[in-house]
Amino acid sequence: MKKRLAALMIVLGSMFCLACLSSCNSSKAVNTQTATGMAPQKMLTHLAARVPFSERMSVLDKAAACKYYGIEEHQAQEVSAMIGSSATPENAAVWRAKNDHSAKEIARRTAKFYAFQRDNFDGARAVQVRKLKNAVILQRGPYVICCVCKDNQKANREAHFLLS
Repeated sequence: MKKRLAALMIVLGSMFCLACLSSCNSSKAVNTQTATGMAPQKMLTHLAARVPFSERMSVLDKAAACKYYGIEEHQAQEVSAMIGSSATPENAAVWRAKNDHSAKEIARRTAKFYAFQRDNFDGARAVQVRKLKNAVILQRGPYVICCVCKDNQKANREAHFLLS
């Protein structure tokens, strides 16, 4: 009887240990936080709350954001993006790329998109063209933050803070 009780205790103890280990592992698998402790959506919310935009912004899903910026969807693991109307070039996005190489490509394509906008924006709106000339594009590791707003210097400071 004592041998059976001891064997049962060992089996139950082993099952408890396995259950604890598997729950620890699964919590790591769903963690989508950045090094700063925020996911791209929270990073964009932080940025949007601290930098001025001259109009109401609309949120884009991943497919729409990739199409807007000219990014291939397979390069982006996650993105949180918002844009203004066509009256201004204002926009902001936080990208988490598949890897560092994809992040560099996202930054390059974003710069190309901003250059295209700058070259083709109505010349009568010099203020809007200035915003595009001073656009923020910051890449660190697999993350890219891009922003065009009323105060790009402030956006640059906030982007550096978020990626530090």
